[in-house]
Amino acid sequence: MSQTSAKLSFVDRYLTVWILLAMVLGVAHGYFFPGIAGLLDRLSIGTTSIPIAIGLIWMMYPPLAKVRYEEVNKIFRGGSKIFLFSILQNWIIGPVLMFV
Repeated sequence: MSQTSAKLSFVDRYLTVWILLAMVLGVAHGYFFPGIAGLLDRLSIGTTSIPIAIGLIWMMYPPLAKVRYEEVNKIFRGGSKIFLFSILQNWIIGPVLMFV
């Protein structure tokens, strides 16, 4: 194993696999549930698709917040109170303060 791959986390090492899997799941949803396109079109405000906006924020927020996925399991060791506080602080209070 090279030094570069030893430094990458599990998520980073298989990022291409995760992207391809997401693409396959998206195409499969469209194939097996053809009405989903109409549903997603109705969930828009003006020209902005709300599901796509939520997905982009969900995708971009962790790298911007420097989330270290290899340490996420430490949150669950501390109990549900720490986990719920973390979610509240990082996904609700933080973004609200950022926009204010």
